[in-house]
Amino acid sequence: MNNFYRSFSSVFVFLCISAAADEEVEFKLKFESGKTYLTESVIKQNSSLPMQGQVIESGVEMKVLSSQKASTVDENTHVIQKMDTLKMVVDAGGMKVEFDSENPEGPIAAMFAPIMQAKSTVVLDANGDFVSVSADKVPGMEALGMGEEELKQAARELYDLLPGKKIKLGGSWQSKSLLPLPGITEKPVDINYELTFEGMVEKGGRNLAKVIAKGKIASDDGNLRVTSKNVGGVIFFDPEIGQPRELTMTIDIEVGLPEGTEAIDGAAGKMPVTMNTVSILKEIK
Repeated sequence: MNNFYRSFSSVFVFLCISAAADEEVEFKLKFESGKTYLTESVIKQNSSLPMQGQVIESGVEMKVLSSQKASTVDENTHVIQKMDTLKMVVDAGGMKVEFDSENPEGPIAAMFAPIMQAKSTVVLDANGDFVSVSADKVPGMEALGMGEEELKQAARELYDLLPGKKIKLGGSWQSKSLLPLPGITEKPVDINYELTFEGMVEKGGRNLAKVIAKGKIASDDGNLRVTSKNVGGVIFFDPEIGQPRELTMTIDIEVGLPEGTEAIDGAAGKMPVTMNTVSILKEIK
C-alpha cells in the first residue's frame, strides 16, 4: 500500500510540474477604448559628485499620478499619457526646492509648469501591436532635461520591455531600453534587459505573472563612460486586463567623470547615480 501511495504521489507531482511548464501568458499591453488607466509612481534619484575636495550629494524625489486615456481612431487605439499630479522635492547640494502641482506657488511653479502640460500619444493597431509614438512640443521642457525625444521614450518604455506575445512559464526574452541622463551624458545610454517569466503568484487577491528583469549598461559618451552596478526589477503583470499591476525597478550606475576630476577616498573620477521606481496601477475608470 505504501508503494502505491508513493507511486501515486510521484505521478501526481509529475503531472503538476508538466502542467505548470505548459502554462503561458500573453505579455501584451491592452487598453479598452473609453477607459482611463491611473498609475501612481514614486521615483527617487540620488547622485554623489566629487568636486574640489568634497562630495556634493544631490537627490530628487517625485510622486506622480499619471493617466493613460484610450480611444479608438480609424480602427487603431490611441493612448494619451500625461501627468495629472506631481509632487517633487529637489535637493541640490543642500539647497532644497519643492513643487506641488495641486498648490503651485512662487517662481518655481512657472519652471515646472511645462511638465504638467506635456502629453504623449501611443498608437496601437487593431491587434494591439505598437505602431508609433508622438509627443507634444512644450516650450521649457528642454530646460528640465525632458524634451520631445525623452517624452517619447518614457511613453514607450513599457512597450519595449514586454514581448507582445505569449511566453511559457520559465521562458525569457531580450529587450533594449534607453536611459536619458540629462545634464550628465549627451545622449541616452542603452540598457540591455533579459526578462524571465518566473511564475504565477497571488497578490492582492489577483493571479499575477511575476517577471524578473535583469539589465546591463555599457555605454561610452565621449569621455563619460556609464557602467552598471545593479540594474533590474520585478513586474507583476495581470493577464486578465493586459496591464502591469505593479512595477519595481532599480538602476544603480556609475558615471566616469572627465580627466582631472579630483580623487576622493579612492573613488577618483566616478559619480554614483541610483534611481528607484515603484509604480502601481491605482484605478481603471
